[in-house]
Amino acid sequence: SAIRSTAAHYEALFGDSASMSKLREQYAMREGEVPAASDREDLAAFFFWSAWAATTDRPGEPGLSYTSNWPPEPLVGNRMTTSAAMWSMASIILMLGAIAAMLWLHGAGKHEEEAKVPASDPLFGATPIDIARIESWTRRIESDGYAAAVYAFRNTIPALKDRGAPGKWPPIAQIPELATRGAVMWKAFVEGLNARLGASEWIAGDTYSFADITALVTVDFAARAKLDIQSCDHIGRWHKAASARPSASA
Repeated sequence: SAIRSTAAHYEALFGDSASMSKLREQYAMREGEVPAASDREDLAAFFFWSAWAATTDRPGEPGLSYTSNWPPEPLVGNRMTTSAAMWSMASIILMLGAIAAMLWLHGAGKHEEEAKVPASDPLFGATPIDIARIESWTRRIESDGYAAAVYAFRNTIPALKDRGAPGKWPPIAQIPELATRGAVMWKAFVEGLNARLGASEWIAGDTYSFADITALVTVDFAARAKLDIQSCDHIGRWHKAASARPSASA
């Protein structure tokens, strides 16, 4: 009777019984914490057998439960035994010893040499002035060139009709004036870039850099929006050289 009563208590507590609403509130529990009745029965059985194993004496060993009186609880006569305390300490010492042994073996073993970090990253510059120049051109390409291409692409491509802004929105109409703005921005951008490439082999200097990668992606993307570079000889020379690099076809 006591077992059934205790099981009924837990089944009601973890269910949605109105009689347990106040207790669930005190425990900060939700209504129907365990929705399935079969799961509530299993949970109540788990509580019972856990308590039984922790408090029931082993046959012929009075005062010693199946879990060696663990967890200790004087209210039910569970007091930690000397052997349990000794084994607990021994297990901690053995665990620490095993960890120390693993660390020693790991440290004593041979390891692969760590990869050497290059003194400089050629794509981002080797000197402070190179780094600053690459960063400056990269930001300029993004804010002037790529933004212009996005304006034109987003507001002219038929497939993006009613998707005038990226993201999950209600229908947003394309704005032709933004496409016109993009075309104006693009013309000014390529004129400046063409002048730069008339004085330098690559955008940020004499070596290929991250700025060239950014510009190549931007120019190729802009072509999808019918923004061209045909009147820019220096950009054409640069674009051909950049597109011929193996990484451009990856």
